[in-house]
Amino acid sequence: IFVNKGTPDEVPEFKFGEQHEINILDLIILVNFAPSKGEAKRLVTQGGVTLDGEKITDFQKVVTPKNGTILKVGKRKFIKLIN
Repeated sequence: IFVNKGTPDEVPEFKFGEQHEINILDLIILVNFAPSKGEAKRLVTQGGVTLDGEKITDFQKVVTPKNGTILKVGKRKFIKLIN
């Protein structure tokens, strides 16, 4: 049973650097949430990826993360992207 389905209070941070566009698959691999593009693509197409609460279903989507953007992969993997 999952009691808390929201974002946890303590979220690990990932230093993303300068804001620039990145493919969602590359972002998932960059933060070590998937070992390969194939695995990242599977996660996206199965609806397991959200960016600031917005479900990402297009594996070709290019995103521009802002400071404080929360990436969620699966049920328990969260990371905050910071500049």
